[in-house]
Amino acid sequence: HMSKQTFVVNLFLKGRTKIVKVSASSCKEAERFAKKEFPEAEVSRVSSEPTVLDYFKRMKEGKKDD
Repeated sequence: HMSKQTFVVNLFLKGRTKIVKVSASSCKEAERFAKKEFPEAEVSRVSSEPTVLDYFKRMKEGKKDD
């Protein structure tokens, strides 16, 4: 039994990129969760790198400033 980790799933939905964070035990499971939540979306990328998560966290924090 693998422990769950956070994956960042990039979806392509109606011509736009959407980023979803999913808690899963594997890349495949993360992709499955994202597909279930957004059946009409195309999964373009699944990553689990903490650097990616940090980047998005910083992006969100940066948006709050303006």
